[in-house]
Amino acid sequence: MTDQSLRYLADTQQSVERLTRKITYQDRALTMLIDAPRHNEALTELIKASINDNFRSIPDVGVAAYLRVLSLAINHAERYEGIQRNPFRWYRDTDAGYYLDALREKTMIAKTRLVLVDDDDVEAMQQDLADPAVMEYYWEHTGNVETYWMTVSGFRMTFPGRDVPRDLALYDRQLLIAYDESKLILKFDVVRREADVCQLFDDLMEMISRGTPALKRVESAGSRSASRSM
Repeated sequence: MTDQSLRYLADTQQSVERLTRKITYQDRALTMLIDAPRHNEALTELIKASINDNFRSIPDVGVAAYLRVLSLAINHAERYEGIQRNPFRWYRDTDAGYYLDALREKTMIAKTRLVLVDDDDVEAMQQDLADPAVMEYYWEHTGNVETYWMTVSGFRMTFPGRDVPRDLALYDRQLLIAYDESKLILKFDVVRREADVCQLFDDLMEMISRGTPALKRVESAGSRSASRSM
């Protein structure tokens, strides 16, 4: 076989591989859209932005773009569950009020947020909880989102062997959008009820019902005042 024939064969093989990858990604994208028709608008935006060789993963996503996608997903959701990996000041420092507003204004059957902070950030978290300006910003914008917090060390003790999650939002136990701010990578997927992230929120609901000490509820000033007057 001549060198030219070898080059032709190699080029043909690469073309077939590229076509196969393209078909595979298109099939996966179509499956996502079929499985989660309620979230087609957000999924279409995410699929368009993702790179074929890293399907479900989008690089170089800044915080503003991440929040914009979350706001888009809220439009069609009936249930929200999220994990926030920074203390409350993050919302104010990143001008995230418009995103929290969108969640506040959308009627849903349930809204739950876990603020999961690294042990190095516990002092900052305590400062935020004691800072009326920080907490007023949060509650004014977020509305009636059931909010809890715990430390990463507490998470690891409570869920041994489970990976510590990054920032994420789960809509209707179906559309998952996760974000690694340090690497500026956004990932998304359509998950099923048996997925680990769904199990995690099931476990959190059980912890809430048991009043597990490692999981602390964050109450708004209005809620505290109402409790004291009862």
